[in-house]
Amino acid sequence: GGTGPGGGIIFYDAHSIQSWGRYLEVAPSGWYGTANDPYLPWNANNGPLSGTSQDLGSGSANTDLMTARDTSLGYGSTAARAYGGNDGQSVGLWFLPSGDELATMLSYFRVTNSVGLNVGGDYLSSLFYAGNYVSTIRQNTGGWYYSNWGYVRPIRALDRKSTRLNSSH
Repeated sequence: GGTGPGGGIIFYDAHSIQSWGRYLEVAPSGWYGTANDPYLPWNANNGPLSGTSQDLGSGSANTDLMTARDTSLGYGSTAARAYGGNDGQSVGLWFLPSGDELATMLSYFRVTNSVGLNVGGDYLSSLFYAGNYVSTIRQNTGGWYYSNWGYVRPIRALDRKSTRLNSSH
């Protein structure tokens, strides 16, 4: 718990520095400039995408694979990368969570929903599934599905709770 440097909430602590950092912070409610999280396609160039991982710590690299295909705004992957935190100083550090990162985040906020997630909404992960789909997870049940559209809430990895985060993967 606790507020992260981007104004969001720290929802995961690995208890030691990992290759990707130590903490995961979710963007705060209103991150997109609207009351609700945006409902967006994951990317314009839907179709097979190889190399994504479900594991904790892989969301940033997965999002890089997605945005390498299309950098146009208005997609889940590019919207997440464009977010700059409450102070606008962390553009490019936020990303779509991997499957395990998303499951961990939604589980953490399932009871209290203190960050204003869309109740019952299917949230996009950066884990490619098959065909034109990525894995999604339903906010109120934790059920895994697949779609090319979903609600978007970016996260970022931090080395420390109080300083600007790690921009490496």
